[in-house]
Amino acid sequence: MKVLFIEPPKDPWFLMGEYQPPPLGILELAAYIEAKNENISIRVLDCQAERVGWKGVEEYIDSSPRHGHPKFSSNLQRLSSS
Repeated sequence: MKVLFIEPPKDPWFLMGEYQPPPLGILELAAYIEAKNENISIRVLDCQAERVGWKGVEEYIDSSPRHGHPKFSSNLQRLSSS
């Protein structure tokens, strides 16, 4: 099984400026799942650290190999347009 955790793109918040803390909760969860399940491949996409916008998230998902899973890009288009 493959799991992709995504820390989504965010606009800077006026109180914190450009600082975006790392997604520690996602990283801890990913590490725990990976340690407990040998058959799961986990990836984390941190859009702030990698400077990826919504279009980049869509391209990342579309370029990832999937085996029998539906495409998610239609959901991303709906989310990014709202």
